[in-house]
Amino acid sequence: MNRFRHNLTLLSVFAAAVLVAHADEKPAPKLPEETKPSAKPAGSVVDQLKRGTPSEDLTIGRLPNDSIEFKEHTAYLKQQDELSRKKLEQIPALRGATNQSTTNRWIEVDRIVREVLNSDATRDVKLDAKRLALVELALLAERDQKYEIAQQLLAEYIERFPLDVVVPEILLRQGLLFRKMGQRAMAISKYYSVMTASIRLRGDNLARYERIVITAQAEIADTHLEDGDFKEAANLYERLLKNRNEEMSEMILRLKLIRAHAAAAAQISAQIEPAITLAVKPDATPTQKSAPDDLRKELTEVNMATIDQCNEFLRKPQGAEHDVQFEVRHHLAKASHGAGRQEDALHQFKIVQDTFAAGDAAQQARWSLWLFRSMNEFANQSFQAADFAAAADAYRWLLARDRTIESQVQILNQIGLCHERLREEDKAVRAYTDLITAAQDRPEEIGKSTQRLALQTIVGMARVRNEILSFKRSVEESGLNKRPEKEN
Repeated sequence: MNRFRHNLTLLSVFAAAVLVAHADEKPAPKLPEETKPSAKPAGSVVDQLKRGTPSEDLTIGRLPNDSIEFKEHTAYLKQQDELSRKKLEQIPALRGATNQSTTNRWIEVDRIVREVLNSDATRDVKLDAKRLALVELALLAERDQKYEIAQQLLAEYIERFPLDVVVPEILLRQGLLFRKMGQRAMAISKYYSVMTASIRLRGDNLARYERIVITAQAEIADTHLEDGDFKEAANLYERLLKNRNEEMSEMILRLKLIRAHAAAAAQISAQIEPAITLAVKPDATPTQKSAPDDLRKELTEVNMATIDQCNEFLRKPQGAEHDVQFEVRHHLAKASHGAGRQEDALHQFKIVQDTFAAGDAAQQARWSLWLFRSMNEFANQSFQAADFAAAADAYRWLLARDRTIESQVQILNQIGLCHERLREEDKAVRAYTDLITAAQDRPEEIGKSTQRLALQTIVGMARVRNEILSFKRSVEESGLNKRPEKEN
């Protein structure tokens, strides 16, 4: 029996299965209600009869006979238990069976459980059958994305067996299901219930319940991050890092913390412009007037926290040498730029480029996404810093690797602007001409693009810039720009 409970514990956390038998969305089948434990005093049949409490095991008219004492485990009952256990062992194997349809697997689980419940197996084995059936059917439902049915089955498990040692893990699974259903507030509530139940039901296995609790804490942080509550997610990741044990990955937790900070910075940055619009209105409240400065201060704090966490991540050898270093350096460069540390930002972009160039083909394939993002950020920051030559080179690198019409139009426009600032009119005209040609060659793609209006505006502006530059060049070539000499 302990072995089955152990299997159930593992199943409730790691397993998943498919369910199609209830494709018509009928309610999940109800198992027989759990028999309440007998409140009658323990002891032999004779002792119970002497106390005036006849044993429920007497099925021969409850006639007292001191020569008979019914045993809990006869050879026959032991044999029935063993046969039932072997049948129950078939249930977990059904999840991995590829030669059966999901309907057949559902039917097979139902058949096995009914056979056990109708057998002469002892009560404990039958209770294990009910437990296993509820969990397995829930996992089948989950794999088939029938999350409501899975929730019903797991809720029934908790209702039938509220003091079972696996209840915290059942609650953990319910939290995961709520996340899949998009009900993140309910998921967080379930994860907090996991911690409450773990304290109440932990028993003597402290290590196991500690693992359940830290899993719930990590899930709460992940759910806040997924829900866009980046500030709260960052606070929770910091708490986990501070109190982590040897089974928690410092690198993964710190990476998630960096991502939470980076997302929070982007979120705050997007709020500043609307806050300025409200602050300049005549009827703006004191809170609205101070909001832009408050947001800028908060953004600086988040950027500095991001810088600290990124540097701490890269300080460790496993972080500096891991593929994810490209993402971390990207966040570090953006945070440095946001904090006004332009040299530090450009230094990180340079490291990314040099590391990528030194990598082999397999490494470059893995690093290409973050290199692209870093190069885009590097190009934009170089443009803002008036380093137009570096920006133009970075934009050309991007142009050769992103062939979508949206990127081609926008990047060519930026290249043209860079060359205008460098007073390289010929190169600027060439960039604008390439932009116009690309738009003319791919009109259907522009028409279907979600950025259609913006692209059409850029193309129109490119034509205007081209005409101005062409006219300027023709004037210079004709010598009309020379002023007449003054007469003495």
